[in-house]
Amino acid sequence: MNRGRTPIPSPFSSAQSGEDHGPLLEYFLSDRPEDIPDVPRLNQNIALPGDLSLYHPIDSLPNEILSRIFESGYFEGESFNLRFRAIIEQISRRWKEAAHHTPSLWSNYHLSQGNLGQFIDILPLFLKRSGGHFLDIHLNCFWDPSHTKEVMEQFLPHSRRWRSLSIITPGTDVFRYLHNIPAPHLETLHVRHFSSQQFLPMDPDLFDNHLPSLRHLTLRNVSLRATTLPLKSLHSLDIRGYGVWPGQEALEKLIGGSTELRQLTLHVRSETVLGDINPQGDQSIVLPSLRSLNIITSEGLSSHLATLSRLFSCPSLDTFSVKDSSISTTSPSQDMVHYSRTGSKTYPNSPSLRVKACSLYHAWRSLNFARKILTLELDDVRWPHWSNCMTVFTGLPLLQTMAISNVDTSTALSELGRPSFPLKMAPLKKLEIGFTGHKWDVVESDFAKFIGSFEIPQLQSLSIRGISWQQWKFLVLTFADKVKRYPMLGSLTLTDLRGLSHSLPDPFPAFPNLRDLALIRTTTEPLLRHLVSPRADSWPNLRSLAICGDPSADTSLLCRIITSHPKHPLSLILDTHFQSDSKSWNWLKEHVDVVLMPTVKLW
Repeated sequence: MNRGRTPIPSPFSSAQSGEDHGPLLEYFLSDRPEDIPDVPRLNQNIALPGDLSLYHPIDSLPNEILSRIFESGYFEGESFNLRFRAIIEQISRRWKEAAHHTPSLWSNYHLSQGNLGQFIDILPLFLKRSGGHFLDIHLNCFWDPSHTKEVMEQFLPHSRRWRSLSIITPGTDVFRYLHNIPAPHLETLHVRHFSSQQFLPMDPDLFDNHLPSLRHLTLRNVSLRATTLPLKSLHSLDIRGYGVWPGQEALEKLIGGSTELRQLTLHVRSETVLGDINPQGDQSIVLPSLRSLNIITSEGLSSHLATLSRLFSCPSLDTFSVKDSSISTTSPSQDMVHYSRTGSKTYPNSPSLRVKACSLYHAWRSLNFARKILTLELDDVRWPHWSNCMTVFTGLPLLQTMAISNVDTSTALSELGRPSFPLKMAPLKKLEIGFTGHKWDVVESDFAKFIGSFEIPQLQSLSIRGISWQQWKFLVLTFADKVKRYPMLGSLTLTDLRGLSHSLPDPFPAFPNLRDLALIRTTTEPLLRHLVSPRADSWPNLRSLAICGDPSADTSLLCRIITSHPKHPLSLILDTHFQSDSKSWNWLKEHVDVVLMPTVKLW
């Protein structure tokens, strides 16, 4: 080991510390003695070397800054790097001494059956080096029970410095050492129990029921019924697995009315938990400050799970989710149910609910705040019978936008019971329906029948993606027959319509009040020819036309359309394809407003 000098350029930059140390950083990064500024000395016991050519500038950094650099390399988010700590001890005597006098480097302990023999004898030395720093302790107690005593005897004298304690255990022996133990600074407690007994009764004497700083609690396979821990002071509570729950009145006393609880996560058997709680009518447990409620399930979205979710009334909730435990991703797009007060990525800035591959009715029932929802996204959902469907949409009085994707409309009509009268959705203003090219709708007319099963008097915008020309034909005929149901419909977007032909019916009777028409990756000519028909009333209110992604689009046809609408000039949104006919392109720019957009991806 080098006695005091750093023999090679150090790979550790103090820029990693995230702090601005002014001239000290300049000194550390300098390679030439003449560049070294007048460095303020934080540790007067360290002398600057006489011959700077023999030293790297880092050798003259004060110990305080060196310790911060070590911390930046040692801590990796919520984990830590033991290899890094071992390396810096080998660089030089000074680095070793600086590391030994950096308490935070010795404040994390992960002990398990695999490393217990390596660390048990040096625990006293490491705990001494931790000084007065708070301790984070993780014990994986799948070792011989005889080792528990020697481990706990090392840590118990330092219990007043415990900041977090995580215990994974197949037995109960470790908990008898936690009776009447003072832990005034313990903020995080994780208890996970795995054994043939399924669950562990919570010892009522843990920590003498006095954990004034406890803010985060995780329990797995631990019974809540006997606990006297201060749950109302928690910021986050995570309960998973087996265990006996208290009745509703006792649960209300444990967490009801908590002004501190921000996050609640549950992964339990909902039917069993409801049997323990025995909910009383419509009474709910109010959690006034809860921001996030997450439910993880391996049983699908059942009626029992919906009832359990509704048990909690959360007026300040920002997010709510129901996740399938078999899906490892944390992306909200994979949740069975996901509510966001601030909206989704696709529909920002409004309370939105996304339901994926589960029962729409149970998803709605799981919320006791559904009346706030403005946007509803439905992806491959199971539709309830029309009577329950009426209940769902009646319970969404503020709904403005509904987006339906991956719907098999033949199956949906069967699930709805093929209602003989329409489902009224009075507030809805925007409807989007999309397909992804799967084997939906063997019966082509069922797509039109499905849309026709809704009465939407306030509908202003309709967007359809991925249907066939046969489905489009039936849709036009259906809307023409029920045109009075959609008196305010003025915007139509068609995306990925395949194989349109000249034999299609005139869309004007279906959408007589159209003001905005967008055709994206769609064969446009069979639709646009209706705009130059000799009829004087072909979409007289049309104000804007967008065409993108049709390589066969005819620029000269657009010129004819402009000429046929002299009283109300159109605004055009076009992609770069239309610039290929420069004469027609220039003519368009002279006569109407044209907005150029990038060419979208073709089929």
